[in-house]
This record gives sequence, C-alpha cells and structure tokens, in this order.
Amino acid sequence: MISTSVPTRIQQNATFVLDISALGNRADLYADENGVWKMTGCRSKYYTIDRDENGRVVEMERVRNEGNADVVVRRRSYTCSSYPLYHRTIVSIEFSKDIDKWFPLVLLHYHYDGKPTKFKVEKHGNRTSSNMPYLRTKTSTKRSIAEKAQQYGPKRALFQVRKEAGGVCGVDSTGTLPRNENQVKYIKKKQQEPGPANTDPLASVMELQKTTFRGFIREIVCNDLPTVMLFTDRQLNNIVKFCCHKRSNQVSELGVDLTFQLGPFYLLVTSYRNTVLQVKGTNRHPSCIGPVMICMTKEESTYLSFIHCLNREIPGLSQHLHATGTDDECALKNALAAGFQHAAPLLCYIHSERNVKAKGRKLGLSSALVERICQDLYRQGSGLIWSSSREQFDARAAVLMKEWETLERSEKGGPPMFAEYFKSRQGCQST
Repeated sequence: MISTSVPTRIQQNATFVLDISALGNRADLYADENGVWKMTGCRSKYYTIDRDENGRVVEMERVRNEGNADVVVRRRSYTCSSYPLYHRTIVSIEFSKDIDKWFPLVLLHYHYDGKPTKFKVEKHGNRTSSNMPYLRTKTSTKRSIAEKAQQYGPKRALFQVRKEAGGVCGVDSTGTLPRNENQVKYIKKKQQEPGPANTDPLASVMELQKTTFRGFIREIVCNDLPTVMLFTDRQLNNIVKFCCHKRSNQVSELGVDLTFQLGPFYLLVTSYRNTVLQVKGTNRHPSCIGPVMICMTKEESTYLSFIHCLNREIPGLSQHLHATGTDDECALKNALAAGFQHAAPLLCYIHSERNVKAKGRKLGLSSALVERICQDLYRQGSGLIWSSSREQFDARAAVLMKEWETLERSEKGGPPMFAEYFKSRQGCQST
C-alpha cells in the first residue's frame, strides 16, 4: 500500500512507501513527530536512462558520476537525537536535488539497533527555556503562517491558520498546527529582515568582479537570464599550450561538460590534459580545469555565448583548436560545432557506448551480439578506442565491421545494418 500522509510517532521497526506529491508540501516528509534527527550518511547511485519511441524507460545503466546521470538514487540515513539506537532511512529517486523534482514515491524505513523501545521525545538542542518535546512544524504550515502574517496580526494569523487546518481536534498530526503566537511573530520578523533573499544577486556578482575576484570573473552576460564566465589568464594560456598544436601524443582535446546543478544554476566546466606531466605510476596525463560558465539554461544560445567569449579572449582559437570532447547533449554538440568549426568533435566513450547499445536494440540485435560489439569497442586496454594511432584504429575498425556483418547475418535475414551505422556515425572519428 502507498501512504498519502506522513507516518507520525512511529516507534517500531516499520517501512512505508510515501507519495510525497499528495502532501501539502513535499518537505512535510520530514515532520514525523519523533523530534530531532541527525543525518549520519548519504549514499548515492547514478544512472542513465534509455527510453523507447513512446518515452517509456527500457533500460537503466549505472554510471560513475552525477554529471553523466539522468537520475540519482539517494539513501539518506538519520539517527534520532531522543533515542540514538533508533534510526530512519529515506530512499529517494531524484531528477534534481530540488525535492519538487523528485520521483513522487519515497521509501521510509524506521529501525532499532536491538529490541524496539518506546521513548520520550526530547526538547530541541537549541532550546533552553522549556522542556517541551520538539515536534517539527510542517513546511506547508510554515508557508501558511507566512501568508497569513502578511494579512493579519500575530494572534489573528494564528487563529486563521489553525481554523483552515481543521482546528485542534481535526488535524492528523501536531505538525499541521502552528506552535504558538511566538512562532508567528518569528516568521513575520524573518520576512521583514533584509537578507540575501532581498538583495540583488547580480549586483553582488558585479561587485565581486570589481573587488575580490578581479581577473577571475571575466564576463557577465545579462540577457533574459544571467550568465557568468569564470577563468584566469593562466587557464587561457594552457588551452593554447596543450590544445592548439599538432604534435602527436602531446595534444589534448578540450573537454566541455555540464557537470553540476547548483539550485537553479548549471555549471559548465572545461578541462584539458597537461601533456607535460604524468600521473605517477601510469602513462596518463593529469586533467586540469579550464574556463567555467555559470548559467541557468541548457540552450544552444547559452553555450554559444561562452564559446564566443573564449574566441574573443583567444584570437585564432576557433581555427587552431585540435578537438573538443563532450557528452551526447544535442545543444552542446551543436554549439561546439558552430563555434569551433575546425576542431574534431569527440564523444565521451560512456555516452558512445550507451548509443551503441540503444542502436543495437533498435535494430533487433541479440543482447549477446550487442555485448560482443561493446567489448570489441570499449574493453579496457584492448578495445578499439584504445588504439595507439589513427592508422591502427582504421585497420582494426575495418576487420571488426566485417565480423559484425557476419554475426548479424547469422542472426537475422536482410542486409546487416549495424556496421553501416557505425561507419556513418562513428566513421573512424574516435581517437
């Protein structure tokens, strides 16, 4: 069964599936009337999603980092401050850290270390004037208090919120009611206080550009939504040094990836390999962070504004940049192709492998054959993408495509299709 209200005062081993979309506010999830909870851990698993033509999910594949993921499964662990042997676990499926963008079903698990024991909820650790047990007020109730406090005085606002909630006898939990008149006064005072929410963030960034981060905040674009370009002269010089020459085995691609989401903002990060240095004990060159952009949309025009900024700062960059590397985001690929017309476009092998699997399923290839093709292409150390030169890559690709054609013919009738797809899409473009 799926619960549509927050389980309260649960003091036994129990598990619930809660539909947070049915709550007054999704953050009401945390108001379970067991006092203060201290977070003790958060474990995350990242997945990419493949959908069919109807938009239904057909496959999920685990990836290593959040930047490449479509969805995140997080397992948050808490310990009850009133009884440290009592624990709560919340498992959520998240498309963003914003709770409003979580999948609506959340798993709630309560469990004891040892035998279940009833306990008394203690006061909040920050409260010294009273020994009353701490019962968290629901977020939906706090918002209702804030709205009424703008219209009425504290006493009248308290009355209106309690009345709309159903009265003292008509609510399903104590957290649905405001605590007292002091809580209303406090919330009203917080609304009236000047703070970060009431200051102009764009003006703050422009002030930082002139003072603290002079020479790092390089450009602020104010169109419909603000965009901020961040980089140093050293980062620009290193792009020229490592990404804009033709010396074999010493040139780096310029990686461009939308890596993090910070609230309503996205962080676009560039990276390059310092080919003068090597990671100890390996033959790999260390990766370094290049120019960064903070933006609010994932549109081609937004990415182009960043690329044009780099081209203005580095004359000739669009002509001499060796290669770009990115994921499979269409808007970003198009922007890179338009801004760096002479650079070879390289696709991250994780996204390339995902595309190969999706194409194999679409063509009706068996899972065994798709797995064989992925091993031929991406096997660590010996796959096609690990070829040491362009010539070796082309020669091995020709042999593999013949083998794939033979295997595909043995599985189904008609002309083999995957080798043609690989030749046209991959087309010996990887290095």
